[in-house]
Amino acid sequence: MLSTFILQPSSSDKRRAYSRAMIAPKTPPFPSLDDFKAQLKIIRNAAVANLDSLVMRLSETLSGLPNVELVMANDEQQALKAISQACGPTKTIAINQSSVIKHELSSGLRQNGFRVIDSYSGEFSHFEDRFVNYSQLPEMPESQLLPNFSASNLAHLRSSSIECNGVKDFVGLLGVNAISSREGTVFFMEHFCNISKVFQQARKLILLITPEKIVPGNEEARLQTLAMGIFGWEVRLLGLGNKGGDNQLQDIPFTASSNADPNVLVIVMDNGRRRLKDGPYRDLLLCIGCRACMRSCPTQQFFGVNSGLNPKEYLYYFIQGRSSSLDFCLNCGMCHVECPLDIDVSGMIIKARSQCPQKRSLASTLLVNFELLSKWGSTMPGAANALLGNRVPRGFADRVLGISKDAPAPKFRKDTLERWLRRKRSR
Repeated sequence: MLSTFILQPSSSDKRRAYSRAMIAPKTPPFPSLDDFKAQLKIIRNAAVANLDSLVMRLSETLSGLPNVELVMANDEQQALKAISQACGPTKTIAINQSSVIKHELSSGLRQNGFRVIDSYSGEFSHFEDRFVNYSQLPEMPESQLLPNFSASNLAHLRSSSIECNGVKDFVGLLGVNAISSREGTVFFMEHFCNISKVFQQARKLILLITPEKIVPGNEEARLQTLAMGIFGWEVRLLGLGNKGGDNQLQDIPFTASSNADPNVLVIVMDNGRRRLKDGPYRDLLLCIGCRACMRSCPTQQFFGVNSGLNPKEYLYYFIQGRSSSLDFCLNCGMCHVECPLDIDVSGMIIKARSQCPQKRSLASTLLVNFELLSKWGSTMPGAANALLGNRVPRGFADRVLGISKDAPAPKFRKDTLERWLRRKRSR
């Protein structure tokens, strides 16, 4: 079977790391976080630079492996067709937290009559999360997380589980975090137990890979997957509250082990990604999907509260024509600050706005061009503040422009920060 490993937080590894630190504090057994990020940048830049050759090499590798079916899908329609054929009479599909599956395939699967189960949300019940924003999270330096992940062989877990328990009548569709083109080894990052359960219990497995997830060898794939756990754990904590669900997989009964399909379907789906390689949005392909860019984004709760989009995906799906607006971005640059790969998503959003003009409402135009609006207001601050404080014009703006009358209005002043700084500098 296809060699597959899963990385998980490990308390035993953490205890061993502390023991090593106590014995030899002057000889850290793991690289510094800066070294780790530098190594990750080298891996990602090399992967994007050699994207086409890595896809070709992976295709050759997988084609030579037993019990592996390979489909090269140019778009989501070809991928959906391959999934439907592979599922056969089974109409239940369990997925992981792969954004590609959620945003590009899940809707089409439901339209084709499939019941799609989010295996991740089913791992915990609805509850009130005491962590609402980034500042409330417990302090956990990322450098301390480096040694605290262990790897398990999913292929072995699946074979032993099938032998003991049999399988359930559903298909597991899992988005891969990284895969090596030379060996064809697959890596997942798991925070709970959902991927392991799907891997062990599914009648058939389908693994989805996008080109940017392909790296040359096993060590690069392991390190890239490890980076997802290190830089993305805080976002997972922030995203838990009120997002639980019923564990629908436990209601599916086990059947005989003979019903298990020994073949694994691997789909390499491009869906427009390789077109980015030589364009102004190339750096989006560097993304490992850790979602660290969500941590300090002030508006993600508005554009991603229902969809789960992070800032990078917010831009990516706009470029792909799946979203019609980038108006929620304030260009504060916090996504750039948080990104371990220094991807300037905010800068690319500015570029996308200039290259892809949108038909905006008057309210959207005013709010997006807040600098121009502030200049107008500062020329006659008294009149502007009186206007914004009056219920009649605020009611008109609410009905006609869509700017809520209950929204707090800014206070304009004649003086500006720029003029104040000039005077201070001259003094």
